[in-house]
Amino acid sequence: AVDTENLDNNQWNGWRFQGLISLFDPPRDDTKATIEEALSAGVEVKMITGDQTAIAKETCRELGMGTNILDTHQLHGTNPANRMELVMSCNGFAEVMPEDKFDIVESVRSAGHVCGMTGDGVNDAPALKRADIGIA
Repeated sequence: AVDTENLDNNQWNGWRFQGLISLFDPPRDDTKATIEEALSAGVEVKMITGDQTAIAKETCRELGMGTNILDTHQLHGTNPANRMELVMSCNGFAEVMPEDKFDIVESVRSAGHVCGMTGDGVNDAPALKRADIGIA
């Protein structure tokens, strides 16, 4: 809630607060079952998203995945020799850019793992192409 009675409009250069809109972009209805099936088959599933870390953690919780989600500061702060260990030790990454997705896929592949990637946007194309299995 915002106390609009006591807002100092001078500090907002003439802008006036009108309200908030909540946006909700839930996973597809079949996503949780698909992830459960993959996990039961021995596939390790990780989330890589451009969303904020808090949103990624909540989405992972809803989907029954782990919530150890790191942001790109942690990814960029790791030297390349230790990147694979970091990638494999977490449940995913948030606040990533397309080049980060590519680097994460490359880290998994360079360690000898088969890497699959799903994506639905043009920003996913480089990582989809680099993955052993790309699903658009």
